[in-house]
Amino acid sequence: MALSYLLLFETGLILGVGAIIYKIIYNLFFSPLKQFPGPLLNAASSLPYDIACARGSAVRVLTKLHDQYGPIVRTRPNELSYLEGYTWRDAYGFRPGHAEWFKGDSFSYPNGSPGIIGAPREDHRRIRRSLAHVFSSQGLRDQSPRILEYADQLLAALAKHAQSGPVDVVQWFSWTTTDVIGDLAFGEAFGALKDEKQHEWMSLSFKLLRPAVLIGILERWHIIALAAILLPSDVLGGVQDNAKYISEKVKKRLAYGKDRGDFFDRLLKNGLVVDSEKGFRHTADGQEGFTVEELESSAQDLVFAGSETTATLLSGTVYFLLQNPQVLDKVAAEVRTAFSKEEDITVASTEPKFLPYMDAVLNESIRIYDPVPTFGPRVAPKGGDTMNGIFLPEGTRVFVPKYVSNRSPLNFARPLEFIPERWYPKGQGRPEEFDNDNPTGAWQPFSYGPRNCVGMNLANAEMHLILAKLLWRFDLCLPNMTEKEKHEWDHWVERQDVWFLWVKPPLFVDLKARQ
Repeated sequence: MALSYLLLFETGLILGVGAIIYKIIYNLFFSPLKQFPGPLLNAASSLPYDIACARGSAVRVLTKLHDQYGPIVRTRPNELSYLEGYTWRDAYGFRPGHAEWFKGDSFSYPNGSPGIIGAPREDHRRIRRSLAHVFSSQGLRDQSPRILEYADQLLAALAKHAQSGPVDVVQWFSWTTTDVIGDLAFGEAFGALKDEKQHEWMSLSFKLLRPAVLIGILERWHIIALAAILLPSDVLGGVQDNAKYISEKVKKRLAYGKDRGDFFDRLLKNGLVVDSEKGFRHTADGQEGFTVEELESSAQDLVFAGSETTATLLSGTVYFLLQNPQVLDKVAAEVRTAFSKEEDITVASTEPKFLPYMDAVLNESIRIYDPVPTFGPRVAPKGGDTMNGIFLPEGTRVFVPKYVSNRSPLNFARPLEFIPERWYPKGQGRPEEFDNDNPTGAWQPFSYGPRNCVGMNLANAEMHLILAKLLWRFDLCLPNMTEKEKHEWDHWVERQDVWFLWVKPPLFVDLKARQ
């Protein structure tokens, strides 16, 4: 009997090893993707790139791979990274006569209902249609006084703390955007600016980013059960705690009813929140609504993604302005010439048409330091499809590493330099050397197609308003630094890891009352 068990074990081991060897040989020599360049190890197995993702070094690895292999790189046996803009058009957009490419990474929500980021195609369309009322131009106008209120709170706090020395703008921007989205979403702020610390829910969300990446890797390797062993118990408990907090927050807000002046007002007034316990998703007048559980998951998506990406962009903008003093002087002069007093600076008065150079500065900041450095993959549909005329088999994953793409000479002249003038219209101040920038539409700061960022209008309003107020009131200066601190400052971006979003170190700035 013992001999039989040993024989079974040996047979299973041989078959398992044989299957692995067969898969590696197929990936290297017979896969339809063998024509695409990339490291042999990446072509043979997902492990090398998975390790980079787990370490937070995927952006640095992708930069080196594209420098070595060109605009298309095979990052995994069934995955390709593209730098050129046709990827957005073919994989992320809508092409008549072509099936839609679906999201490559699934999202697991604790309550079992998908939010707007992770929802399957049909659910996403329904949820997005419901939320469109919230993020419309009229919706933004309605919310402008609240955005202005928190921008003013930020400026007052910075003026107070700047008297004692340099301030860390990373944390202050994060606290501000957290309070803005909390108030707009739930009718009450998270209290980060008031308490001068990040709300515990947001802090826990940051801590869960890396575990979320690891869980995604384990799911792709079909060993998700190992999460309970590899991840600390407080991490798994934190997922449930986060979900519970948002659920309570949503239910509390729904109990208030209408007329609180926040996102929920429009949803409730249009009757778009429906009773999941009764098993329907249509409102009384036949509109497609969404359930309370879907609302909870979507609120979690919007609050975290909607606050942190804007804070990241503002932090990056301040960094690059201080690295380029001639740009800082020019944009500060534009803001100070446009307004005679700070009270004139509002969401409406800081629209791009009124401050074109500041808008160019923000665009250049997004280009060189995109808040979402790599974008979620899309998967070729059943039967396969073409990418820029080249057929890709069913199941092929493709993605755009935006940070790498935006810094590639394929897409921009002098790509590593911070030059806002490149965003001026042709013939209106743009140097001729930038006339061929972005030739294939690779620059897509808010993604592309039916899943582009639903909150882009809100993000633009926040960043324009806050930056204008900051430049109007303060002279931004580098703090006194040791040689080591200056080296760290100069490499502030390069030092950052990425787990979905940038993990930003502090950024201390001297803010002096304008002269």
